Order: sequence, then C-alpha cells, then structure tokens
Amino acid sequence: IGSGSYGDVCRATDCQASLTVALKRVGDVLCCPLLAKRVLREVCIMRRLSHRYVITLTDVFISMSMEVSGGIDLYIATEFADGGDMYHLREPLTPQHVKFLMWQLLTGMSYIHSCRVWHRDLKSENILLMADMSVKICDFGLSRSAEEVKLRYYRAPEVIMSRGQYSSSIDIWSLGCIFWNVQTREEPVTPGQGLDVIFNVIGTPGWSDIESVPSESWRSYLKHLPGRVRNLTEQLLGYVDQEALDLLFRMLAFNPGRRCTAEEALSHIYVSNRLYFAFSYKYSM
Repeated sequence: IGSGSYGDVCRATDCQASLTVALKRVGDVLCCPLLAKRVLREVCIMRRLSHRYVITLTDVFISMSMEVSGGIDLYIATEFADGGDMYHLREPLTPQHVKFLMWQLLTGMSYIHSCRVWHRDLKSENILLMADMSVKICDFGLSRSAEEVKLRYYRAPEVIMSRGQYSSSIDIWSLGCIFWNVQTREEPVTPGQGLDVIFNVIGTPGWSDIESVPSESWRSYLKHLPGRVRNLTEQLLGYVDQEALDLLFRMLAFNPGRRCTAEEALSHIYVSNRLYFAFSYKYSM
C-alpha cells in the first residue's frame, strides 16, 4: 500500500487480534548500525505516543530475512488507515472540512510536542485518513527527541541556516505548508529548496528578525538581500478567508520565535470554534 522511511508497507491481518493492520517490513535491519539505530528510535518514540490523532503501534516482531542469508527482518504493525493519505485526497473540501482537518493536526502535534518529540518529516503523505476523515499522524522514522533533531522535508528557514539550533517550531512550519496545500492543492515552497524560494512567498525578513539569526555569516547574507514583499495574500486570493490567512502568516513566520506554537494555533479564532465545525463536518458528509 506504500512505503515509509526505509521500509515498504502492506495491508495485513493480525490473526490473534482479528485486526487489519498496516505492516512495515524493514529488511536486514542489522545490516548497519545507523539503520538499526533509526528503527529502534522510531519504535521507542511510537511506544511513547498514545493519542487519537497519532497512528497506534500494535506490534513489533522479527523474522529471518527473506532476502539476506543470516539477516533479520523487522516488522512494525500499526492500525490501518482505510482512507488513504492526505496527499492523494481527491474529494473536494469545504472550508469547514479544512478547519476540521487542521484542528485535528494541530491537536495531534500539540500532544506530540508535549512529549518532547519533534516529527521532522511532516508532509501530506505522512497524514493518514480514516474512513470518517479523522487524521492519523504517522511515519516517525525521522523523528527525534528534543535533544537530537537534524533535517526534514519542508525545511523551515532556521533549518537551512543553522546547525541544530532550532526547536519544535520546525514542525509548525511544515503544518503551515500542509495547510496551504490542503487549501490550494499546490505546494507553497517546493520541498528541499532554499531560502530564495521561501522569500518569494513570505518576503525577506525585517531587521529585528535578521538579528535573531545565530550565525553571523547568515545575518550578513540576509542584510545584503534586496527586499521582497510577501505575496501570500495574492497567491491565496479566492482560496481562504482572512482568519485562515492570518493563521497561515503566523505558522509561516520567518523568525521561529514569532511563529505560533500548536497550542497557540488551537486558540486562534480560525479553529477555536471547533464544536461548530466538527458538527458541520459530520452532517455534511
């Protein structure tokens, strides 16, 4: 049914529990220390997390390798999301549907961050959907505890410019990119590209934000850039209302210190009236 970090995923049945699961096989898991360490980290993090909007780990087991003589394959079983992933979602979404999805994602991410875990690889392919359109954040293969973060998919500006000097706000940047994508079905910033592409969207930073950058060489680079005005409003004209636009501004702020947290985003007027839009979503299906 797909592939995750360093492993293919198939649909399977847990015969003991009579449960349909998603089963990821990591072939020859002990072939190198780096792979073994990453898989162990993913399993340990998943065992720590228990939340309705985070994929549930149901089992972990090993077997003799199917491909390498004397090797060991490791299998990770999780609950099966029968609605596919957000990237392949083709169903038209109303503004209320988008609100409900974003509220779930922010709620799940607030919990993950409260456990001092940073996902680092948030993208629409890693947001699974159940049949009732509830979300499941998955694929923690690149996740780290708060002490060991490195790089990720939708790279926030501070990830490009620093060597590990960043925080959980990198996940909020990624959620902002997903928010944009679910509204327009387009990418605001091509994954993996640099600051120039980012500044085409959010504009160049002001002097106070430049001074917050730890690296002297990066501060010098930013100060000599020609100023550019953010064009978020123009690009999203006709897609979102002012409340959604304001939240997006806060999630895609250049300065991580000015970027909202998941908890703060949940208090924003765009998603704070959750009982209304959850009710609206349920009865509009």
